[in-house]
Amino acid sequence: MDKKILDFTENDFIENWNTSVSSSTDCTMPSAPKKRHHRAKKNNMNDEPPAKKSAPSIQLDAGFKWNLQALAKAAESVETGGKSPVSALNELGVRVSYCVLRQGGPAHCPSFTVAVTVADMTFEGWGHSKRDARASAARTCLSALLARAGRVLPNPGPQPDFTSDEAPKYPVSEFQCIETKIQPPDGNGNKATPPPGLFGPAVSPVLKSPINMLYETYPGITFHCSFGDGSPLDTAQAPVTLSHSMRFKVVCQIKYQKFEGYGSSKKLAKLAAARAALGEMCEKTMSHARPVSSDGLPQLLADHVAKLVNEKFNEMMRGDLVHSKRKVLAGIVMTIDNKLEGAKVIAVTTGTKCVSGEHMSVRGRVVNDCHAELRVTKILMKIVNGSNARARARVSLLARGQLRTKIESGEGTIPVKNCINVIQTWDGVLQGERLLTMSCSDKAARWCVAGVQGALLARLLRPVYLRALVLGSLLHRHHMYRAICGRIEGCISALPPPYRLHRPLLARAASTEARTPARAPSFSVCWSITSPYPEIINATTGKLENGHPSLLCKQSMFARWQYLVRRLPLLPQDPAGPYLPPLPQDMDHLLYDEAKNLCSTYQVAKRCLTDAFEQAQLGRWIKKPIEQDQFHCEILGADPALLFA
Repeated sequence: MDKKILDFTENDFIENWNTSVSSSTDCTMPSAPKKRHHRAKKNNMNDEPPAKKSAPSIQLDAGFKWNLQALAKAAESVETGGKSPVSALNELGVRVSYCVLRQGGPAHCPSFTVAVTVADMTFEGWGHSKRDARASAARTCLSALLARAGRVLPNPGPQPDFTSDEAPKYPVSEFQCIETKIQPPDGNGNKATPPPGLFGPAVSPVLKSPINMLYETYPGITFHCSFGDGSPLDTAQAPVTLSHSMRFKVVCQIKYQKFEGYGSSKKLAKLAAARAALGEMCEKTMSHARPVSSDGLPQLLADHVAKLVNEKFNEMMRGDLVHSKRKVLAGIVMTIDNKLEGAKVIAVTTGTKCVSGEHMSVRGRVVNDCHAELRVTKILMKIVNGSNARARARVSLLARGQLRTKIESGEGTIPVKNCINVIQTWDGVLQGERLLTMSCSDKAARWCVAGVQGALLARLLRPVYLRALVLGSLLHRHHMYRAICGRIEGCISALPPPYRLHRPLLARAASTEARTPARAPSFSVCWSITSPYPEIINATTGKLENGHPSLLCKQSMFARWQYLVRRLPLLPQDPAGPYLPPLPQDMDHLLYDEAKNLCSTYQVAKRCLTDAFEQAQLGRWIKKPIEQDQFHCEILGADPALLFA
C-alpha cells in the first residue's frame, strides 16, 4: 500500500482524532496521523533511484488525504455493476465494520438500518434486508468521500425484473449494459444528449395503473372483495381448499356489468378485475393494462376460459388437500362460435414430471410424460367431439427456446445440442443413461403442424388444431409465437394436405397465476368430462398410485383405437397426399408401432416438422427407445363404458 495512504492496522498510532459520529451527508474527517518511521535519505545522490510520483489524492479536513485513484476505481466498479459497494469499500484497504442499528416493519416487509464505521466515521444505510442495508451504507460512505473530490456517485436505478409479466416502463437501450456510446453532433454542431448511465435515473412517462384509469373513466365503479369461493371475508375460517392463485376474488361493477378477478392477495385480485374491465371496456390497446389481444382473441373470453379451468380444478379437488398441490395447471375448454354461453371444460390436468427410466414398459402400461400440457391433449384424444367445436387450451407455463429435452428425475430442460446420444436405446437407459423426453414447447410446436389427435386417430379424423392458447402467467407474445410456430415457419415446406402450419391465437388471463416457490409434486391429476373422478398418476412410475395402468397409457389408447377402427369408416384417400395402406385383416396381431405407421400422411407431416428443425439448426428430435412401441393390444372385448371412461 502506498505510504501516503492511511493504513489502519493494530500498530498504527493515531492521535488528534475527532471521535464524533458523522452523518451521511457531512462528515468531519480525522486529522493526519504522525508517521512513526521516516524514509532514510541516501547520502549519495548518484546511487538514489528516481523518485516516484505521488498518487493523486484528495485533501480532506484536518489535512487527511485519501488516494483519489483508488476511490475513482472503486466508484467506477460500482457504477458499471462490476462490484457491489461493500466489495469496493473493502478493497480500499481500510478496516470496515458493520452493525445493525434498528430492525422493524411487518413480517412481509421488514426494514433494517445498518451502520458502517470507517476510520471513526459512521454512515447509515437502510434496506428491506440486511444485505441491502449494508450495501446502502457502503454506497453512502463512498458517496461522501467522492463528494469531497468533486465527484458524484450516481444513485442506483431499479433492477430489472426478468420474471415480471409487465412490460418495462422505461426505454432501455440494448447496448446500455455493454458500453456508453458517444452521440455524434447534429447538423447545428450541438452534441446530442448522452444516454443515461447504468445507475442513473431513466426518464419515463407517467403510467397509470388500470385501477386509476377505471376510476378516472368510470367514477361510479365499485369493487367488492371476498374469498375465492365467494364467501365473505368476515368468515370465521378461511376456506383451505382454494388454490393459492384464487385465494381472493374481487368483483368490479361498472353500471350493470360485472368483471371478476382472482389473485393470491386482495391487491392482485383487484388489479386483475380492473384489467378484465379495461380489456372489455377500452377500445385502444394499452400494453400495461392487458386489454383485447391484437390477434383477435377477446380478453373477456380468455378470462372466462381461465376461470372455468380454475373453478373446475377447485371443485374436483375439494376435500383432497394432498393432491390439490400443483405447479402447473392445464385444461381444455370447448366453445362454439366464440360464445361464452355453453363453454364447457372437457379436460383438466396437473403435473411437471416424467417417468423414471427404470420404470419403462415394453407393454405400453406406463405414462411416459406427466406434464399437464401433454396429458390434457391425451385426454382430448379420448373425447374429441363435433367438427364444428373449437377447443381452447389453457396452461400456466411459457414455452421457449430451441429444441430441448426434459431432465429425468428433475425439473427443467437442456438443449438438444448438449445431448450426446441422439438415439436412445433400451439397454442404455436401463444401464444408467438418462431417459430424454422432448420439452413441452417442442411438442406444442408439433401440435401446430400435425395436430393434437396423434397418429392413431389420424386415420379417422382430420387434423385437430387448438383454436387458442390462454396462459395464466409469463406470457411474452413474441417469445411464445416463436416457440410454437415462428421458429419453423421459414423452413417448413411440402406439408401433405390437409396438414398445415397452424397459428393459434395467444392471450393471457387477467388473473395471473401466482408464483409458488416450492418443489413440484411427483404426481399428476388427470380429469376428463367422461369420468366422474380424476386419476392420480405417480409421475415416477407412470402408473396409478395403486399400481394399475392409467386410462391414458399407450395400451389403453391402442385398445380404444381398435374398438373405433372396426366400427367407423376411415378417411378417404387424398389424391394429392401419400398412399394410405389398408387395415390388416388380423388386427389382434397388429403392433402399436405398425398401427401408428398406417397413417402415412401424419408421418410425412411429422417428418417435415423434424426436417424443419434441423434446417433451422435447432437440433434433432430425440425419440424414445423403439422397444416401447413393440407390443400387441392386450385389452380385448372390454366394456365400452369402461374403455372410454
